[in-house]
Amino acid sequence: MLCEKPVHTSFFLCALCSSLHAETIAIIVTGSLGSALGPAIAEQGHTIVYGSRKPGSDKVQDLVAITAGDATATTPKDAVRGAEVVVLAVPGLLVEEITGH
Repeated sequence: MLCEKPVHTSFFLCALCSSLHAETIAIIVTGSLGSALGPAIAEQGHTIVYGSRKPGSDKVQDLVAITAGDATATTPKDAVRGAEVVVLAVPGLLVEEITGH
């Protein structure tokens, strides 16, 4: 089954959204990728928690405001607590540096 509501992103994201049964999804990092994924995933009925180094910044709060549902922003560490899915929205080269793995 594909998305009930069309999203303006890739087929992969559409398939990802429709196959998740999670309510809360943490998106770590609010750059261009996180800013694209969050609103698109929220449109599929999931609650988004953004993890940002500056969750109170105007940029991040603007992103929360345009994200459907009960989106919030907090620190990355707090964002993953209680999330059923965590999306690390960073370039692949940074994953090891960020996670330590």
